[in-house]
Amino acid sequence: MRRADDLALVRRARADRSAFDRLFDRYADRVHRLARRRATADLPAETLTARMLERVFSALADYDGAHPLDVWVLLRCRSALSPGSGASLGSEQDRQAAPPQPSEP
Repeated sequence: MRRADDLALVRRARADRSAFDRLFDRYADRVHRLARRRATADLPAETLTARMLERVFSALADYDGAHPLDVWVLLRCRSALSPGSGASLGSEQDRQAAPPQPSEP
């Protein structure tokens, strides 16, 4: 039942700002805790958190409910932090990326 609820929330979050905000609020603290462990002087935890959440939320369309959403979110974040992932969170592209927003209905 939980995965079905997660999938429904993700689908709503793609178009509904309040669902998007609820999803953000659910995971921001967990992602920030991960970011604090990986932060550096050049990439503080707040910046790292924002960039990881941008990546997660820009990939919501990829969530298919095969795994619990919290696992999917944290795996996405850890993958982005992995050396050689091709997803450097400190790249110029990331610094210029606009935060994802739900699409208009």
